[in-house]
Amino acid sequence: MCRCCLLILSLGTLFACVLPARADFISQVLGDNPKGFWILNDVPGVPTIADDISVNGFNGTYGLGVTPQGIAGPSWVPSSGLVASLSGAIGGNISFESPLNLGGNGYTIEAWINPTLASLQNTSRIVASGRGLNGYGFGTAAGGELVFTSSGVQDYFTSTLTLLPNQWYYVGVVLDASNDAHFYVNGAFVETVTGLLPTIAPTLNFNIGSRSPPVPDEFFTGGLAGISVYDTALTAEQIQAQYTAAIIPEPSSLVLAGVGVFCAGCTSRRRRRNR
Repeated sequence: MCRCCLLILSLGTLFACVLPARADFISQVLGDNPKGFWILNDVPGVPTIADDISVNGFNGTYGLGVTPQGIAGPSWVPSSGLVASLSGAIGGNISFESPLNLGGNGYTIEAWINPTLASLQNTSRIVASGRGLNGYGFGTAAGGELVFTSSGVQDYFTSTLTLLPNQWYYVGVVLDASNDAHFYVNGAFVETVTGLLPTIAPTLNFNIGSRSPPVPDEFFTGGLAGISVYDTALTAEQIQAQYTAAIIPEPSSLVLAGVGVFCAGCTSRRRRRNR
């Protein structure tokens, strides 16, 4: 390596050390104190367990219609980079042994989704706890829209979206203290749907990928990853920070990558001169 490259590499390493650290996506979410956080890159087993990496350890069980590590996930997913693929059929959900109460209002639900066309032509649920007379559900709706349901109270449908199939989105909903639902896509606020009454506490078990039992329905079809739920209303800044952490490399990585490109160019010029 030439002396110029050695000097640049040394400076790059120095700057990489002094640049401020930025949390990765997983650390950013955990820092916002979720009540549950499932990466869904779980190793296949009999059965496969959906590991909740929040402090609450609220684990679920994959149904037979869910393929563990069945689809390439968003770029932030660790290890294999593969996440759960849901069939949209009976058994295509992740079940839990109890309801998950997030409160009457002032709560948040977020997820990375890679929906098939079927999930954008019908109502399908990313998560739900309860149905009919109580609880909540969040998912996709016909026309590439999103829907949040406060069961027995109100359906909140977006009207400005056109989500496309077979690509990853980071979607979220915040039900605020006034019972208004604020929707987000890829870290950006997209729409508020007004409401009147709080959510009634769920009495049916939490599910990922469908409505709650006893007869699950409204199955989601496609990939799911990085699902998080909170009993607090996240701010727009928190949601944007999570998305930014997922898509932008660490500052130190950018510096070292730039050093690598410079040195590669320098080496190429030397070779041309030596011909």
